[in-house]
Amino acid sequence: MKKLKLIFIIGIFSALPVCFSQAVLGAETSNSYDYRVLNPRLNSYSLASASGEFTVTQDDLNQGVLEFTGRLNTLDRIDKLLISEDGGITWRELNLNQNISYSFVPLPDKLCQLVLKIKTVDIQEVELKVFPNINGIIYRNIDYTKLVADTIKKIAEAYESRNLSIFNEYVSRDYLGNKTLLLEGLRFDFDMFMDISLTIYINRIVKIGNLYSTEITWDKIQVPRKTGQQQNTSGNTTIVLAMEDGRMKIKNLRGNLIWATLSVEIAQASGLSQSVVDQIRVAYNERNPVQPGAGKTEVSGGVTATNVQSGNLTLTCGTGYSQGYKFSNKQTITESATMPFTADFMQDHLLGTLLYAKSGSDGIYSFGACSLDSVAEAPASGYASSATAVQGYTYAIKTSDNNYALIHISSLGATPVPFSSSFSYKYRSDGSRSFK
Repeated sequence: MKKLKLIFIIGIFSALPVCFSQAVLGAETSNSYDYRVLNPRLNSYSLASASGEFTVTQDDLNQGVLEFTGRLNTLDRIDKLLISEDGGITWRELNLNQNISYSFVPLPDKLCQLVLKIKTVDIQEVELKVFPNINGIIYRNIDYTKLVADTIKKIAEAYESRNLSIFNEYVSRDYLGNKTLLLEGLRFDFDMFMDISLTIYINRIVKIGNLYSTEITWDKIQVPRKTGQQQNTSGNTTIVLAMEDGRMKIKNLRGNLIWATLSVEIAQASGLSQSVVDQIRVAYNERNPVQPGAGKTEVSGGVTATNVQSGNLTLTCGTGYSQGYKFSNKQTITESATMPFTADFMQDHLLGTLLYAKSGSDGIYSFGACSLDSVAEAPASGYASSATAVQGYTYAIKTSDNNYALIHISSLGATPVPFSSSFSYKYRSDGSRSFK
């Protein structure tokens, strides 16, 4: 097994949750007084959407301390106000003020539960849990940048070694894409591929409350069992991690499929387009180890893509205009005689002797006289902004959506205008250059 490489591009950006509406939190009282804590905050941020144990790190401390602020709805008949950091075991008296501010130094790995006690002038006591929707606040004196990296490394190593049991330990029980379906998707991967190797680049980590949104770029090498040939893919994925049971676990995945690569359900949960989801569904049903959910497939591994679209088209040139074609939406576009234009390619409107690629950028390559089916792969380089149009020639096109197409001139029109030319084509929507 090839050793996993994990590379940082940008560091961690830490912030407690923002943009939450003000909360009115309180507890039932044991007497007729309705005491409530209005808008309770930790270091000026609301914890209204937090749940379970709320974890803070050194980056969250303000000169080594945490500060709770809030406001009592009333001071009516209050004699004393006390606060506890340990859920009511020990108490400290606060100044009697409707606006409350209390700073404390959290102890590492010790759960802190803030509780207010109100003693009334008629000798009654009311206790209010400051943040009733969480179990408590816990301080972890850990470098979370390193912890995120270590967690992703362990998850990737479990995937490389096809160890489903270890991978399962790093998936949250509240995984938003359905934990059972994710694990089923992994089993299908392990059945379809062998010799899996990952290189992961961590670009950015954003801490939002108890969640760590980690943006990664990845390269994967694997071998489809069907062909025994090496397949190279790459992509961009956001992994959302959360602390659970003392370790970070996957809460959600967005973007290209690095794991469970042929799972329709995980593709949908990851926000992939319906066309890609449909391609994954076909590949899954056919047990075809292509990778439409990846960002790009640089080397196909000897498998035939299910996402190669083919067809025929006719383009017409007239006085001052020329029709072009956009492969992503199968749209014929009438372009003016001047640049720029929006199609992936078009024919010269004057003589019909040139083909232009996407607004004159380097995006067309001529194979010369050959059939469309004889071309196995679009080239990686050597593209130009235009090429001579010759009937019977085949060309590679770099499209405006960073994919590849092949076109073959079946018939070539020429002056006088208007004239039409016919083309056959193949188009791949997953960034791969392979047309096998």
